[in-house]
Amino acid sequence: MSLTQCETCGASFYVSASRRARGKGRYCSRACHDTARRLPRDNCCAHCGASLLPKRREARYCSRRCAALALHNASQTTVRLCRACRRPFSSSSARDVFCGRVCEARHAAASGKVKIMTDPWCFPFSGCDDDGGEYTRLPDFSLGF
Repeated sequence: MSLTQCETCGASFYVSASRRARGKGRYCSRACHDTARRLPRDNCCAHCGASLLPKRREARYCSRRCAALALHNASQTTVRLCRACRRPFSSSSARDVFCGRVCEARHAAASGKVKIMTDPWCFPFSGCDDDGGEYTRLPDFSLGF
């Protein structure tokens, strides 16, 4: 047991070393803990910049309105160049690098990862070709897959 001071009121109290090692034992009572939770934190709202009243430890926004506005602003599209055809396209995610499934499949075929089977219905589908590579069919949007 070691003697420590409460972070809220400054009173001295004893805490075991194992609790202190886990990050516990910072307050002398539940009332001091609750008081510390209600104090504004050093960080601020990620959208408007107002100080945060901590309801949750991982909170980033001061209200639901700010969270919704930030989400709306993040969903705005940006113009990127397709990695396969080099044409501009609108992207709503930072992960989008192709303008569509067709360009993604063509890029995979050109890089040698998979082979494209142009017409899957012209011969019996075996699942793989002679040298062990897998066939990938171009997406057919009229059929829905």
